[in-house]
Order: sequence, then C-alpha cells, then structure tokens
Amino acid sequence: MSVAVSSIVLLYATIQEARQKQIAEMQEKRAQEDHEHVTEMHRLVLETLAYQQQELESLKELFAGLRGQTYTRKEIAPAPDLYTLHPRGDERFSDEDLAKRWQQGLYHNELVTKLREYLTPDD
Repeated sequence: MSVAVSSIVLLYATIQEARQKQIAEMQEKRAQEDHEHVTEMHRLVLETLAYQQQELESLKELFAGLRGQTYTRKEIAPAPDLYTLHPRGDERFSDEDLAKRWQQGLYHNELVTKLREYLTPDD
C-alpha cells in the first residue's frame, strides 16, 4: 500500500513539474514577443527622430535661403540596428532561440518530457 501511495505522489509531482515547465515556456515566449514589440516601437521612434532632423535641416536651409545666405546641411547619422544592439545580437530574435535555451538550461526528465508532449496544445 505504501508503494502505491508513494508512486501516486511521485506521478502527481511529475505532472506538476511538467505543467510548471509548460507555464514557464509560455511566459518566456510572451516575454520574447513583448521584447520584439518594444524593439520595433523603439525603431519607429528612432526613424521618426531621424525624419524630424531631416525636416529641421530643410527648414534651416530654407530660412538661410530667404536671408540670402547659404546653409550646409549637417549629415544625419543613420539609426542603429536595434537587433544587433542586444548582447546576444540577432540570435535573441530567432524563432529557435527559446527552444535552444530550454534545452541547455533544464534538467531533462524522460517522464516529464513524455507528459509534456500530451500537455502541449495543438496549434
């Protein structure tokens, strides 16, 4: 009887571990999506700033022309590539990044792996 109880307790613990890993994966996936969104928004802000700088240079040139002066436009530096600014570079944004990091960072239990196959929803 004691063996049966301990086996059931172990099974429930294993199922709980599989669910916790699934929850952690979903949270990490969501964090990666949020990170990509923030990066894209930052890129748009940088593009807007560059456009505004170009417009200011055009206005300076126009006003200088109205005063009969010449104006030399300043060169505007291109916006940096935000994907390469990340410490892990473009790799951080790849679709396989999450799966590779999970494989490297987790202890793998065969029973939990099999259980997680059944817990994973179909797309």
